[in-house]
Amino acid sequence: FSADSIQPTQKIGEVGQMMNSTQAVFATAITSLAMGTANPVLLGAAAIASQLPDLDTSSSWVGRLPLLNLISSWIEKRYPHRTLTHSFLFSLLLLLATIPLVLVNQPLWIALNLGYFLGWYADNFTKQGVCAFF
Repeated sequence: FSADSIQPTQKIGEVGQMMNSTQAVFATAITSLAMGTANPVLLGAAAIASQLPDLDTSSSWVGRLPLLNLISSWIEKRYPHRTLTHSFLFSLLLLLATIPLVLVNQPLWIALNLGYFLGWYADNFTKQGVCAFF
């Protein structure tokens, strides 16, 4: 048994990329601890939201989803990967845009925004890093 014999479950691509599952697990674990919950709906929302920062590249699974692929292509043509959507600015914009959700389900609002933030924050731990203050 050697590390060379382990095959990744998805194509990682360039050096410094983080796997989707790593971002999802990171966001789920921290959200669970921060919110003091094991609610599968809230943790699932955080896991899905952790993938949204990769909307800035059309090669990500979220960037290939119908309708989101249009947004992804638009962002990708104008901004490099891990800049705009991997920033405090975009996290703040998402937080403000989703404020109406507070009236319906505050814990879900917290989980979504925390999951989004943690998704791009996890990318800080790669060689490529992020432009958090974009």
